[in-house]
Amino acid sequence: MKINIKKQPLVSTLSALQFLTKNQTTVPALSCFLVRVDKNNGADVVVTDGNSFLVEKVEADIVNDGCFAFPAKKLLDITRSIDSDDISIEVNDDLKATIKGDKSTFSLIVYKGEEFPPIPNVSGESFNIDGSIVSNLIKSTIFSVCTDNSRPVLSGLSIKVGLNKINIASSDGRRLSINSADIDYDSNNLSAIIPTGTANNFLRLLEGLDNVQLTVQENLIKFDVNYGNTVFISNLLDFIFPNLDNVIPKSFDTKIEVNRAALLSLLKRAEIVAPEKAQSVKMTWKKNSLNIFASTPAVGDFNEDLDIEYNGMPLTIYFSPIYFAEALNVIDAKEVTLCFGDESSPMMIEAGSFKHILMPMRYT
Repeated sequence: MKINIKKQPLVSTLSALQFLTKNQTTVPALSCFLVRVDKNNGADVVVTDGNSFLVEKVEADIVNDGCFAFPAKKLLDITRSIDSDDISIEVNDDLKATIKGDKSTFSLIVYKGEEFPPIPNVSGESFNIDGSIVSNLIKSTIFSVCTDNSRPVLSGLSIKVGLNKINIASSDGRRLSINSADIDYDSNNLSAIIPTGTANNFLRLLEGLDNVQLTVQENLIKFDVNYGNTVFISNLLDFIFPNLDNVIPKSFDTKIEVNRAALLSLLKRAEIVAPEKAQSVKMTWKKNSLNIFASTPAVGDFNEDLDIEYNGMPLTIYFSPIYFAEALNVIDAKEVTLCFGDESSPMMIEAGSFKHILMPMRYT
């Protein structure tokens, strides 16, 4: 294998892909960049963490075809250090790569491409979507994914696509977040559960991108980003996400509009004396006022009123201030709608297409 390549594009590509490699692993390929060179298909770099694959095309002058795995950190350090605009990379039969700049020459031991895990071939139902839409949907729901390994069915994001709409949802059993957007796709419904790590990794790729092609095939999902120049493939969780129709209440006794920033600020002050997720605060609705009271014996008390438009019967419900604040944090709207019933019923926080169901707690 032999290629000639510009330094800056190569360094940019390797830097962007490095996050998916693993430094401490018993599988050498997981700490490598797979460099594939083919005169017919061009050159690309592949990385994997064992669950996901990321493929990035690079511009190169291809002299000889080849496919080899390079130690990721060493290759990136070498290419960064070379003080010239042009770099040549050549691998001989004894698995030794020669990496040259104008004056510098490095020799680096590499691995056969066959030692790298096979890259899945994903084909199936596909649709195109604006990258910013996917990014916003993920960011507004990923915070409520379950982190408890005892509930694997809730350890990822549920994605459902069909009838010109995409829905993404998450839950940890105590709260549920769901957001949706209109898209141009009216074919059969697609559904999958994306691992949390996959969603976080995908967010890294979406900054500033406007076109993403999404393909789902059985237990795999593929994102073609930047018009095919970047491909991200990941395994899916083999579970069925709970039916949301059984979780979201059909109606609420009360709906009120509240200033998001004012309520969030109040809850942040309550967190000072109730800093644990298992702790709750007392939220009392009365005429044109919401009172929040928090108390922790070893810390102290907090008490504050917020002016609201409320004319219903006095009502007291206990919620986690941290869970409540996390939902408000992902909302951009000035006002949010709080929908609730009695002291034992869930509350829905609503803003545009975003809905968050929060279960009440016992006072602690």
